[in-house]
Amino acid sequence: MGGGVSSAVARALGAGRRDDADRVAFHGVVLLGAIGAAFAVLALAYGRPFYAMLGAEGGALEAAVAYSNVVFAGNVLLWVMNALASALRGTGDMLVPAGVVCFGVILIIPLSPLLIYGYRPLPGLGVPGGGRRS
Repeated sequence: MGGGVSSAVARALGAGRRDDADRVAFHGVVLLGAIGAAFAVLALAYGRPFYAMLGAEGGALEAAVAYSNVVFAGNVLLWVMNALASALRGTGDMLVPAGVVCFGVILIIPLSPLLIYGYRPLPGLGVPGGGRRS
């Protein structure tokens, strides 16, 4: 989906149709946000039976559901961020989207163990803490 947004933005800009590029970027964000929301609703509604069907049970099932509920609750933001990054790539700007993703990775490496296990005044959140993105 992101490749389509990027390609359509690039073609519109290449043809000198900035208004079309703006519309493509807007509709790409709306469409990908809706897809992210659909996945979030599906995962939140049917995560437990899906993981059970895959063989999870007991504590593993509870941990999987707790983790995926946190991850999928914020799923829409990831889809929208990637739609915006695709639109930027379509303008020829590769540096900003790559920098944002790299910054996020650098940030989450120390944050994940901190959120999972806690440290001093910050309580550990357990398995769901790994799914939180501050």
